[in-house]
Parts: sequence; C-alpha cells; structure tokens
Amino acid sequence: MEQQIVELIPVVEISISNEETELPETGPYWKYQQEWENYNNACNQIAGFSGALKAYLSGSSLYEPHSISHQDLLNLLKVEMEKQDDEEKSPEELTRSFYGGYILKINGRDILFPQCCSDLTDITEWEDLIDDQENTYFYCGHPSPKVTQIDDDILFDFVNSEIQESFCPPVPFDEVRISRSALKAAVEKAKNELKDFSGHLEKVNRENNLGIKNIAEILVYGEFQD
Repeated sequence: MEQQIVELIPVVEISISNEETELPETGPYWKYQQEWENYNNACNQIAGFSGALKAYLSGSSLYEPHSISHQDLLNLLKVEMEKQDDEEKSPEELTRSFYGGYILKINGRDILFPQCCSDLTDITEWEDLIDDQENTYFYCGHPSPKVTQIDDDILFDFVNSEIQESFCPPVPFDEVRISRSALKAAVEKAKNELKDFSGHLEKVNRENNLGIKNIAEILVYGEFQD
C-alpha cells in the first residue's frame, strides 16, 4: 500500500434556519454550494453569528472548532442552551453533545463526512477501531460504512453498509483501505483538537458567567451525569 496522509477533522454542526430567509430552490448543497453558503450565512448572521464564520465545505453546516471565534462560540452556546432547554431543568443544564462529528480525509481528499445523528462523541468509535483489531462495528451516524480488519489495515466498505441509505455527500469510492498506524495518528491529532476546543468552551463559559456545569464533558464527550 502506498503511503497515505490520513486526517480526521472534528466538525460542529451549526444549522440555523430563518422563516424570513428564502430557502434555495436547488439542492443538494454540495452541488449548489454558493446558493447554500449564501443562505447559511444569511441565517447565521440573523441569529447573531459573525460574517467571519465559514463552513468547512462551502454550503454545508459543518464548522471546524478552531475556526469558531470567541464571540461566535458564545453565540453558539446560547443557541445550544435554547435548543436543549425544557421545563424539567434550567437552561444551563445541558444533556447532550454537539451534533457534528469527524471528516475522514485521505491524501488531501474528503472521503467520509459525518452522517445523520452523528456527534462529537463518535470519537470513541474511531478509537475503538484502532484499539481493537477484532472490532468490526463502527458508527458515524446513519448510514455508516461496514468495516473489516485486515492485518494492519482497516477496510471501509461504503456499498455494503448495514443501513442501506445514501451517504451525504456521496463517497467518492466504493471502499478505502487505511493503515491502522496512519489512522491512529489522525485520531490522536483529532483528540488534541478536542482538548483545545474543550478549553475554549470552558473559557467562554467562565468569562461570560453562563453557569454551564461540566460544559466540555457534556458538549464534547457526552459525559452527562444526572
């Protein structure tokens, strides 16, 4: 196998809609990126985000944590508090992680994006793949690729997935084979980025007196304790 440059890129979903902003007439977003980028930017700015907030892929609702400014992160936390608010708890009591997940990139090409229902806690799925050579279960939302462990490599099969749905955006290959060592390095780098993001969350929480308990443990790692 040729040497691979493997990256695992954390992304947070910021999906804002506004009834006063007209939806693009064309889709999906990856085919009509500019139309959807304009729509997302308009909705985001109405919701208080800055014009500097830029998606990982133009037109998408996925944002790299390190690209989110201090002020935009404060706004995102306020949006998240409102989303998770209910009558049985106070607004600062959050109970679930940020939606989003991880983009698998090989040799500079985006291969797999987070799928429906994926979130930041799915880092454990990637860890399990590299830590357990017997592991053949993998989840990154639905659909998720079928995985097979082959010696020191991991094969991702995008055709024979357990849930037969279309990947969004479409995957450019039927399957990819990745060395475990290259994926391990990518996972470790992603985990370091999560640590940095956790620190940023804690700083914004502290400096703005939001009072969110265990903010990083919940929003990044999903470690909710009742």
